[in-house]
Amino acid sequence: MVRSALLTAPASPTPERPLARAAWRGHLPVIVLVGLGVLVRVAACVAYRPAFWFQGDSGDYLGRAIDLDPHAAADKANTVGYAVFLAVLRWTDSPAAVAVAQHALGLAIAVLAYALLRRRGAAAWLSALGVAPLVLDARLLVLEHYILSDALFLVMITGAVVLLLWHERPGPAAVAGAGLLLGAAVLVRTAGIAAVAACLAFLAVRRIGWARAAAWAVGAALPLAAYAAWSVPATGSFSLSNAGDRYLYSRTAGIADCARLELTAPQRELCPAQPLGARPERGDWYLWHDPNLRGRGPEQDELIGSFARAVITQQPGDYAALVARDTARFLAPGRPVDTASRCLFGWWDFPATLPDPARNTARCKPLLAAATFTPEPVNPVRDEHAGLRAALAWYSRHVTVPPLVTGVCLLLCLAAPLRPRGAPARWDAALPAAIGLGLIVLSVATSMYEIRYGLTSIALLGVGGALAAHQLAAAVRAARATPPLPASGSDDS
Repeated sequence: MVRSALLTAPASPTPERPLARAAWRGHLPVIVLVGLGVLVRVAACVAYRPAFWFQGDSGDYLGRAIDLDPHAAADKANTVGYAVFLAVLRWTDSPAAVAVAQHALGLAIAVLAYALLRRRGAAAWLSALGVAPLVLDARLLVLEHYILSDALFLVMITGAVVLLLWHERPGPAAVAGAGLLLGAAVLVRTAGIAAVAACLAFLAVRRIGWARAAAWAVGAALPLAAYAAWSVPATGSFSLSNAGDRYLYSRTAGIADCARLELTAPQRELCPAQPLGARPERGDWYLWHDPNLRGRGPEQDELIGSFARAVITQQPGDYAALVARDTARFLAPGRPVDTASRCLFGWWDFPATLPDPARNTARCKPLLAAATFTPEPVNPVRDEHAGLRAALAWYSRHVTVPPLVTGVCLLLCLAAPLRPRGAPARWDAALPAAIGLGLIVLSVATSMYEIRYGLTSIALLGVGGALAAHQLAAAVRAARATPPLPASGSDDS
């Protein structure tokens, strides 16, 4: 009888169910955010199958993934790390699989960054706001859909930041893992050098100890040592990219005042023909169209680089003003896209239509990759999914992080260490800020103003800004809760 009653009695509520429901509701902002991110990514994969293609770069990466040859790597401007990533996915023989993998990695790193912010005590809404650029910024989503290294680079840099900031005092395994990711990021994009330098400064400020610093250094050196062991015996030199001197020439040719520069005769041959004030506005014009570089092979790179360095050392004020102006375009309100850059920026928007016979920079919108791993794009003859593409094009125009927001995030990160001195963790928000700013400055100092090069920084500064806002708010609350000290000289007797 008792047994029958027990069998028919209703089950008593378990404490786990309310706790699980409360936990789910506590993360509702980021659940909604990630859900929207999934929807937009699925729409992109349907509307622009298999993936976007960028001029010669995508073909170079796929070509190298098919044949990972050190000699071929030495002859290319792009670094080899992304080609290795493509080689891992080569078994799929599908650029669509690459795009899906990059979209998935983008969402995964956003969830990890959210977990970091929550672990550090930030509110759910603030944490979700901090990772919103990673999840929803249209240009970041476009980059994830390209056969380009930028999405993988962002994942690696953000992963290193998460490892270093997960604990207030990171352990040896965490710092070694962060170093490994940063070293590998240099092989994906040479701009990763800025992240390595910023991280080194952060570790010095945090005083993590010699053992942890050594673990970080070993981790960062391992990918570079592996690359050297692979490439140096075949090529005789350790070089991540052979285009640095030419990019630097393109950056400085627009401001070179050859009338007052002290140059050798071979260097003077590289002076632009146009007078100052009448030179092309677009920063990479000299790289691709300047007759001074035509017919000059790799053996001339040292001469080309020496001209650029002469401009920098003899016109330091002009060069600094150029770098400062283009850095501010990422961080301050105004018109970030001028007439010289508007067409290039079109490559980083979802296009409303795709059929277009042009395959050069005048095209102003992406190409589509072929269905298989081949180093040539396709040109669609009909515009499929027109309604979906129109909706995504509207999304591109309206869902991007404004430069002013990025600048405010940077200011928050810089202000966080200035709060009343306490735990060393007050420097933590400075890490994503230093990396983000370093990547922007390095890109405009050595190449040109290109919104693509600043998108990694926009995502990092969003995470850093949320962490800094939480730390500053906590400091304000702590100051208000501290009772005032008794007045000096008071008599309690």
